[in-house]
Formats: sequence, structure tokens, C-alpha cells
Amino acid sequence: MKINRIALKEILNVAQLHTSKSNDLIQTNGIMFQNPDIVMTTNLETSFIGNLKIEDCNDTYKFCLPFGELKQIISNINDEYIIIEWNDNNIFEIICNNGKSIFKLKGYDPNNFPQIETPEIYEWVEYDVNDFLYYIDKLNSVIIDMKDNRSHIQGIYFNNNDICSTNGSSLVLCQSENKINSSCLVPKNSLLKIASKIDLKVNNIKLFFKDNFLFLKIKNHLFMIRCLEGNFPNYQKIIDKKTHNVAVKIEDGKKIKNTLNQIKVFASQNHRTFILDISDNKLKIAINNPELGDGEVIIDKGIEIDSNENIYTGFNVYQFYNFINNFNECNLYCDNNKSPLFLKSERDDVLSLIMPMKI
Repeated sequence: MKINRIALKEILNVAQLHTSKSNDLIQTNGIMFQNPDIVMTTNLETSFIGNLKIEDCNDTYKFCLPFGELKQIISNINDEYIIIEWNDNNIFEIICNNGKSIFKLKGYDPNNFPQIETPEIYEWVEYDVNDFLYYIDKLNSVIIDMKDNRSHIQGIYFNNNDICSTNGSSLVLCQSENKINSSCLVPKNSLLKIASKIDLKVNNIKLFFKDNFLFLKIKNHLFMIRCLEGNFPNYQKIIDKKTHNVAVKIEDGKKIKNTLNQIKVFASQNHRTFILDISDNKLKIAINNPELGDGEVIIDKGIEIDSNENIYTGFNVYQFYNFINNFNECNLYCDNNKSPLFLKSERDDVLSLIMPMKI
């Protein structure tokens, strides 16, 4: 059979994220080729299905090759096409350079590759690629403890128009015009890996949820992510309030980012809380760390404060910085010293909140 090298290389680059070197399972380290022009990889949590045109092959085929070794060979070939031949001993010859270069690979038993079932009918929900990647970027600003195995911590939650991420003390909510008529909790790491490979030349991304899987279609590539078991916290009761006692409009996001960078110098693992003081039409950010020292910055320009109450409370400086660092302009909202701090970006479809810390 003859395969276009560039097309195969593109498939290998995209599918690379979904193979695993963390174990010795053949099915997670192989790449499956089968009629009609189908290529598949899986790590048992995420699966990839792509189309690869096979030429000069009239026979039915189904074989599995070591992913890593195949990718290394293909990456060092400059030919437009490669030839793959095999024998009854499951030995595959990759032929290039007009037959002057031959690489032999021991194939895997294709019967050991997991059966990947896909629905016959897809009811796709279409997202603009720029909006989708914007949401993923904001959702990734939530600081996650990778040792915390709770599903709602390690997952991104799709619920009708909402897409959410939380770590238990902060949350990002993206509200899209697109609606998935269901809810699912998707492994965050898997979704981030897929997003990192999206070509910005693509106009849209299609999503579909069925049978505990989230399906994503990007060009001719199909991804399947097995959803997590568990429930997501009831965030609606926190965010439903429409008005707040204190509102701060920050016109120059860069200024507050620089301030937080200065304050972060005095933060440590045991002292992560900074003081947010909103009073006298000023915003003051301060930190006191017995181990390192203290810092204080007053901001009274480039902001607009509408307040019915003074605020003096504490928040995680690292998480607050992560949120602010994602915005050029933002609005802060708060009700009292025990309420969450809400952050809205220059776009109305993203809301972040962070719970107060004891001071």
C-alpha cells in the first residue's frame, strides 16, 4: 500500500496526545489502520479516529503498529509517499527513498486493540473555534491540585449553555450561545490536550454528547472522551445574584497585574492570602508574610468604584493573579467581607469567582 507521508505525519502529530507511555499495554501504544481508510489510537480515556487515504491497496486490511517507532521513522523521511508491505509473521516493511531505505517493524495483534464504538447519528452543536479556545483558556486559569482526584476538580462541566471549571474555592463559568442538551463532566487534561492541537485555520468545532462520551469533530478528525462519574457543585445558587453592594471597574488591567506581581513576591505556600481593601474610593492590595515581609499598594487612578459598603477581606493571591492575568479590562463585584469576589472580563460571556480566605 502507498500512503502520502505528509498526511500520515499530520495524523501522527494530532493522535500523539492520545497514546500512552505510562504503561505497557499494547492497545494504548499502538496505532490501528483498517478499511475504509480509518486510523485510530486510544489511551482508554480518549480515542482518536481519523481518515487517511490508502492507495494501491485492493485487499481488506487491519493492522496495528507501534505508534512511537512509526512516528520517529516518518519524521525523518522526506519522500512524498511511503510504501508499507507486510508478511504473515506480522513484520511490516516501511519502504522509501526509491527502495533504498527499508525499516522493519514488528506489528501488534490488531485483535488486542480496543473496539471503538461510534454513534450512527450525531446531533452536533457547533462552536466558533476562536470562542471555544477562548473559553478553554479561561477555564484553564483555575489552579488545580493534581493530587485531588475528585471528579468535579479534575473535570470541565458542560451543562446546556454553561461550561465550568472549579477547584472548590474558585470557579470559571463560560456561557455560550451554543447549547448541549445534556450535562457531562469531561476530564480537563484530555480536553486541554485536544485544544492545544487545534489549527486556527479551522472555522468551527462540533460537539456531541452520548452514552457517557463527549465527541468532538475537528475537520475530518473525531475525538471521543470518556466522561467522568460524579456530580458538579451547584454553582447557580452562588452566581444567580444580579446586583452587588460593591462594583469596581478596572480600566487598565496591566496596572493591577503589575501590582499583583509585586505582591506575589511576598507570598509563599504557607502564606498565600492577600488583603483586598475597598474603601474611601480607593482599592488597596496588601500582604503580610512573617517569613518574607510585607507589601502594600494603593490604586486610586484608572478605576471606578461604586460602593455601598467597605470591603476588607482576603483571597488567594495566586488564583486572583491567574484570573486577572487573563483580562485586559475587568470588573470586580462583591457584597461583603464573607461573600465571593466576582470578576467579569471585557466579554460578558465569562464569569470568574473566588471565595474569601480567613485573615
